[in-house]
Amino acid sequence: MKTAYEKVSALRQAMSECGIDAYFVPHADEHQNEYSPAYAERLAWLTGFTGSAGYGLVTKDRAAMLTDGRYTIQAKQELDSKVFEQGDYTKTHPIDWAIEAMAEGGVLGFDPKIVTHEQAQKFSKKLEAKGMSLKAVTQNLIDPLWQDQPALPKSLVYRLGEEYAGESFSNKINKIAKKCEADYLLISDLTCVAWLLNLRGQDIDITPVFMAYALLDVTAEKVTLFTDQSRVGEDVLSMQGNALAIRDYGEIDDALAALGTGIRVQLDPAETSEWLYMLLQGNGAEIIEQKNPVILAKACKNEAEIEGMKEVHRIDGAALSKFFSWFDAHKNEGIHTETSVEDVLYGYRAESNLFRGISFDPISGFAENGAVIHYRAKEETALTIKGDGLYLLDSGGQYECGTTDLTRTVAVGMSSEEMKRHYTAVLKGHIALARAVFPAGTTGAQLDVLARQYLWEMGLDYAHGTGHGVGMFLNVHEGPAGISARAHEPLVEGMILSNEPGYYEEGSHGIRIENLIQVKKAPEPFADGRDRYYFETISLVPFDRSLMVADMLEADELTWINEYHQQVYDEISVSLNDDEGTLAWLKSVTAPL
Repeated sequence: MKTAYEKVSALRQAMSECGIDAYFVPHADEHQNEYSPAYAERLAWLTGFTGSAGYGLVTKDRAAMLTDGRYTIQAKQELDSKVFEQGDYTKTHPIDWAIEAMAEGGVLGFDPKIVTHEQAQKFSKKLEAKGMSLKAVTQNLIDPLWQDQPALPKSLVYRLGEEYAGESFSNKINKIAKKCEADYLLISDLTCVAWLLNLRGQDIDITPVFMAYALLDVTAEKVTLFTDQSRVGEDVLSMQGNALAIRDYGEIDDALAALGTGIRVQLDPAETSEWLYMLLQGNGAEIIEQKNPVILAKACKNEAEIEGMKEVHRIDGAALSKFFSWFDAHKNEGIHTETSVEDVLYGYRAESNLFRGISFDPISGFAENGAVIHYRAKEETALTIKGDGLYLLDSGGQYECGTTDLTRTVAVGMSSEEMKRHYTAVLKGHIALARAVFPAGTTGAQLDVLARQYLWEMGLDYAHGTGHGVGMFLNVHEGPAGISARAHEPLVEGMILSNEPGYYEEGSHGIRIENLIQVKKAPEPFADGRDRYYFETISLVPFDRSLMVADMLEADELTWINEYHQQVYDEISVSLNDDEGTLAWLKSVTAPL
């Protein structure tokens, strides 16, 4: 099967055999990873849509692919419109679409291993209110149809040194156990498993994690790790003892079934699959639904993790300075494409012996492609960078001491006054957020307007959040905090987030300016006694001065830019002593405005 029509037709036959009227295909795996291992890219196989967020729905005579504003243009380009309707799940909930598409009494089927308990409960409630029902289908209907489906990954699982982790795994277990309200804590989130045990892997190309579950015995303060033992090295096996035991990945079902009646098991319904919930419930466990306590602990970096993140931005800043110096020298030659420049940047990052790969697929978009918020350049269709336009590069690296994520927009050829005004409005919003001072209890939802205000004055906006949390040599997107209208987790000391306002003119240009920022506590509290917080910018790459409209910038904004550029020069130049060309470029682009 090669076409979307053929795949949907085969899926409908499988649906008929299961007695269901519709089938739900989320972009998800058993652990709700944002970036799934190749075997779990079922939505991409079915629809052709390759974005990181979306839901597919197939009924007997209709099919839809729902995504959000980040992927509107991409979905339009990748979907077969004769087969799939396109929608926005922030406006039309997937289950609402299914209810409208099914006949009275319809049954919606789903794979309980890749749908969370929280999702299943919400879906069931909506369906029952309309006289419809939800049915768990334990065999994923896509898998038998996907003839060349990749196998489950089994990369090497290895230890992360305490010089980067900052704390022993046994100490972390002790702290997390004290936050639990049950006999056991079940952890499905792979980044939480990796962080808790100071372990890493490479089951996902861009995130250093491995397929696993963790079950914490709260009283004994001991974790049982469920992962394939065949790929566990001696350094990890040597960790076994009072605080850790290792069992095979597939034994999680038996382990949960053996817990027995009345045993209290704490889990996060937003990350735990309906399958595991059903297992526990069916065997009489008392389930306590609580937010995973590891998530907040992981987000609040300790001193070693923060120093690692700062060091990685010095390393990555030097690599990006080499890249942009090279780019400035070659951008008008008309021989480089959106993909070929990615390869050049990868080479500069790979010069560090701490580099472990990219942290996400780069967004390398020239001219109109820059307006596709999560654009992914492909070699066969990549634009050649030539003529007049804006080039947007959003990229990041995974290093053993941290994770980076940075976006710069730079001019190629001549830039219109409109482009410059758009760029300067985005930059002003970026600076406003970077300079924010706020009391304890403040959320990202309260700060989001700071980054949008100048665009709003022009009647403009952008269809993505302003910031997300970033892990320490983990996922480049990390909860629980963010900066957007939907981010209601209070910001606390030690969190590292992105600051990335943007603007996108479809068919013309895209602009995004992104740095990572650390939440810090000021010595002096507010007058009412609440702690005072502020952001420290830790990314170290210059902005494009040629795109700034001087008349739009206030004196204090110019001061901020000059001070930031001086910091970039001071921290990056020391590692460029053997690269006179990049050093000269860096000195020029960071000179005071």
